[in-house]
Amino acid sequence: MPVNEYGVHNLAPLLVSLEQDLARLATERASAESTWQQRRLVISEKGRGGEAPLRAELAAIDVEARTAAAVTAERARLTRRLERITAAATRLRREAREQLERQVEAIRQADAAVLRDRLAQQSVGRGEVLRGLAAVRQRIQALETELRQQSGRLGAMPRAAAEASAREVPLGTDATRALDSLTAQCDGQAAILARIVSSTPARCRRLPGRIGLHLLAALPALAIFLLDGGVGAAVAALVLLQVVVVVVVLVLRRPLAGRLDLLLAALADLGQRAAAIERLAMAPAKVSPEPAESAEERQAKARAESEKITARVREREARLRARVQVAIEPSALAAGAQARRQAEAQRAEVATRAGAAEAVVSGAIAEADRVWEAERDRCATISAQRIAEVQTVAAAAAERSRIEHPAWEAPAWDGWKPSTSWPAGLPLGQARHPQAAGGTGLAVPVALGFPRSSCLLVRSAAGCRPAAIELICQSLLRALVSAPPAGIRLTLIDPVGLGQGFAPLLGLADHGEAVLPGGVATDTERIDRALDDLCAHVEAVIRTRLRGRFEDIVAYNAQAGELQEAVRLVAIADFPSGFTERAQERLAVLLRTGARCGVHVLLHHDQRVRLSPAIDAALVQQAELVLREEDGALIPDHPAFAGWKFAPEGLPPAATAARLASAAGAAAVRAHRVEVPFTALAPPTGQRWSVSTADRLRIPIGLRGAGQLQYLELGRGTAQHVLIGGRTGSGKSTLLHVLVTSAALWCHPREFEVHLIDFKKGVEFQAYAQLKLPHARVIAVESDREFGLSVLKRLDGELNRRGELFRAAGVQDLAAHRASGGEVLPRVLLLIDEFQEFFTEDDTIARDAALLLDRFVRQGRAFGVHIVLGSQTLSGSYSLAKSSLGQMGVRIVLPCNEADAHLLLHEDNDAVRLLTRPGEAIYNDQAGMAEGNSPFQVCWLSDAVRADLLRPLPGLASGDGWAPGSPTVVFTGDAPARLDEDPGIAALLAAAPDRRVAALLGQSSSLRGAAELTFPAASGGNLLLVGQHKEGAIATLAGLGLGLALHLPPDGVRILALDGEDADGPFATLWAALAAALPHRLVRYGGREVPACLDEVCGLCEARQTGAEGVRLPVLLVVNALQRLRALRPDDDAPFERGAGDPPAERFAKLLSQGPENGIHVAVWCDSLASVQRSLPRRSLRDFDLRILFQMSPADSTELIDDDAASRLGLHSALFAVLGEGKREKFRPWQAPDAAFLLRVGTALRSR
Repeated sequence: MPVNEYGVHNLAPLLVSLEQDLARLATERASAESTWQQRRLVISEKGRGGEAPLRAELAAIDVEARTAAAVTAERARLTRRLERITAAATRLRREAREQLERQVEAIRQADAAVLRDRLAQQSVGRGEVLRGLAAVRQRIQALETELRQQSGRLGAMPRAAAEASAREVPLGTDATRALDSLTAQCDGQAAILARIVSSTPARCRRLPGRIGLHLLAALPALAIFLLDGGVGAAVAALVLLQVVVVVVVLVLRRPLAGRLDLLLAALADLGQRAAAIERLAMAPAKVSPEPAESAEERQAKARAESEKITARVREREARLRARVQVAIEPSALAAGAQARRQAEAQRAEVATRAGAAEAVVSGAIAEADRVWEAERDRCATISAQRIAEVQTVAAAAAERSRIEHPAWEAPAWDGWKPSTSWPAGLPLGQARHPQAAGGTGLAVPVALGFPRSSCLLVRSAAGCRPAAIELICQSLLRALVSAPPAGIRLTLIDPVGLGQGFAPLLGLADHGEAVLPGGVATDTERIDRALDDLCAHVEAVIRTRLRGRFEDIVAYNAQAGELQEAVRLVAIADFPSGFTERAQERLAVLLRTGARCGVHVLLHHDQRVRLSPAIDAALVQQAELVLREEDGALIPDHPAFAGWKFAPEGLPPAATAARLASAAGAAAVRAHRVEVPFTALAPPTGQRWSVSTADRLRIPIGLRGAGQLQYLELGRGTAQHVLIGGRTGSGKSTLLHVLVTSAALWCHPREFEVHLIDFKKGVEFQAYAQLKLPHARVIAVESDREFGLSVLKRLDGELNRRGELFRAAGVQDLAAHRASGGEVLPRVLLLIDEFQEFFTEDDTIARDAALLLDRFVRQGRAFGVHIVLGSQTLSGSYSLAKSSLGQMGVRIVLPCNEADAHLLLHEDNDAVRLLTRPGEAIYNDQAGMAEGNSPFQVCWLSDAVRADLLRPLPGLASGDGWAPGSPTVVFTGDAPARLDEDPGIAALLAAAPDRRVAALLGQSSSLRGAAELTFPAASGGNLLLVGQHKEGAIATLAGLGLGLALHLPPDGVRILALDGEDADGPFATLWAALAAALPHRLVRYGGREVPACLDEVCGLCEARQTGAEGVRLPVLLVVNALQRLRALRPDDDAPFERGAGDPPAERFAKLLSQGPENGIHVAVWCDSLASVQRSLPRRSLRDFDLRILFQMSPADSTELIDDDAASRLGLHSALFAVLGEGKREKFRPWQAPDAAFLLRVGTALRSR
């Protein structure tokens, strides 16, 4: 944004200078006119004197007297000149002499100061030498003491101590250097003593050494005694060897004593040297100043220079005196001759003028008139030039204003487009000064400097109130249409007009809060709140934006890039109406500090109401321009415009104003979205996975100022868990994506793992499954509550496991465990979006989830487990307990309503009201207290950029030798489960048939894998599927056949299907593909083949009951669309073929009752409970202990399983229940497998 160029502050100095120049010229003109009038009067008076005065003057002229007087005066003048020459020469000689004396004294004092400094330095040096000598002497005495002690222990006393006293100690003249040499010699003697003491002879001379030698010498004697058994020989050898030892010890004494003598002599010599150094140091100081000749030489030079100066003065004096003395008489005679000629000429002149006195008077008057006219013209010319200069500047300013702010009627507004730069000012109107010199009119534009200083104060009574408010309103409209879009935000306060004064701008409210948040404040409460918000904004700008780094918001925005702060314009009508005392105090704060932070006040004061001195002084002091009402018009109350008239600029036609306001609002909405690229957070080349999580988890998630990153930091202090809130469209989903992606890019999978749960399709976590994010252990999209609880239970188990590891290692937290070298445990992040879904029902799931989450937030910090909970709202009745939420120290709040803001932050923390755009958030790591607020902008991360960044990670992780401990679990609640993605299928294909009559139903709503059904060989071992989810039912029935084929060999099972639908229906097609792919024999009977099917199956049952069948293979009969098999209805009167004399319904009921005990199981699907009741006898329902329910009404669910749980199922969910056991398991049924998958399974089964 440019600095202002034609605001009042820029033009005012020029106008003040113009007024000063015009006033000066007016004064000069008046003075010249007065002089002219006086001169004319004088000339007239002289003219009235006539001839008599001239003749008297002629008589008074004495030529001789004037000649003599001229000669005398000339002689006196030259004599005085000689005196001045003499006085000047005398003064110069005196000054030279004084200068010489000062130089000599300075030389003398300088030499004395040098001598004192040297003496002081020698005194300090003597003290340092003496202290050093004392330390060295103590060292020498300590060495002598230690030498004598060691000599006593070695039995070798030194003898040469007294010989060193007579030696001459050579020293230099520098005691300091001698001391340094002595210290070095002392260190050397200490080292020699240490080597002597540690030498082998010394060790042998000491008592332990001698004992050791004697013992060593006794060993041969002992050997002789043991070998020969001769006591005498052993004793003789012992005596001889001991004598040798004694001799050796005595021999070693002499060299030791010699070395100790030499060392003692050296120490004595060092003592002599110390004494000599002390004498040298104590010797009288011989400090020689600079040689006397040097000082005297300088003094002589100074005297010589002074004498030269004096000589030159004398020479010049003599030369001048001689010149003057020579010229006295000629000059006096010449002056007398000149005086004579002048007197004679004067006499002639007076005589001539005597006859023409009247003509002279007329000529003098004419000359006076000419001089006056010239002076008058000069003043007029200068005035015109100065006015022209100001007019040039004013014209340039007006042209700049016209370009930036065309007149409202200009055609430029018809195709208005938002500006990309800031204007240099905001025009208010034109000031005119018609009374300039010469009648020249002068007009200058009046504008507010923008955007650095734009404070306006308009004082008026009722008469000019409409004009004053219209002026403010047009200034706001000018700012909106001339500034970049979203660069202006308005706060409108109109307690009297209730918004009518700002009617042209009210259409901005149709464009959200991008320009006009909160509408017009008209009552006391809203005014207080608006001013509180502005003061909070100013505080936030100072604390988080400027921070002493930037002079003002203009300088900050120049470097802020996408995070530029909008300029706030506060328009107030009829002040102080509606303002409480507190509101006036807040306004005073804004006036003092707001301009620096981009908050400017445009205020209309009802001057009929007196203001307090404090607020009035603040308004006048901070206002760039003050307008007041005078004679029914507004005039500038500014020294630069004293006496000027002001013509304010009006508003455009209402239609134009509304159109421009609407267009500006729409442009602001488009530009209001800030997209900080994710590249600002992504690690640079070479720093991917460079962050260690041993001590904490610290990842960037956005920008909080000009070039400053906002980090999410967990693991230190109370910053362990995160609570995130924001309404729909606030950017919460983007924040969660940024959090996960940033952590995945900065942290290695062995350092960080994440569990993602989404309850409401709020975040598309499915992308992380598709990209195979190595950090993700669980990815749940539109999860159900049961699956979410299973994730919590798994993490609870991980907490227990880590607790055991920590206790075994004797550590307290993750950092200590990492330092102990134990198993590398990654930090775990559990991210749950719309977590309140856990608590939508008052059941076991809600209670268990609350207990587990409470445990995590209280104990997870030590084990490196951190919780991130996200929600659009917390103000409902379903949420986590406040005690648990209070443990979450980090709060990230995006735009949301006030109730949620008080739950997410502290109730006294209203900073969320300052959030206006998506992605703008507050990071608070002090449990919501206001002092912890850190506003920031979440970076924008598109799906394509996220995919490009994360796609290489699986390959990098595997290339780095990392492999997950368990495969990533992906749960997609809004889609059926896929058989080809279930790891259990691959495990069954790889293993030998286990001959279990079981099948996989779908993906369980838990982490334990697929939901499994086992047909018991007992009464009730049949399966009933009820619900209108046809695709899910058909896929489940086909999955039963596939499941038995996986558990049983081709010759170990019989699988049949009775299909109530058409031969080309979806079940028939899928069953045919299954039969073609599997090595097992699968048979399908159509709806017209009910008797044949029953003949086969019931015949098997009867044969097994009678024992006629030897091998009892498991048999599964799958019945599809029972409601369409009319032949099986008990009340069906339609003709049909009878088998074995019994109706098909009876035979089927008997099969249901007796089949399971004989290894024959039936799985039936019916579309509703009513159809079941029509198709089966009531007693036959007791033969279905295994039941699968799809989505249905609460009444039907209760009728079938005594529980309404099936009424809460989603489209792709089902509920498996086992009557009698109370088992309930929610799962996602399979999606119908494709032919390719079935062929792969069949191939694997054939090769098994």
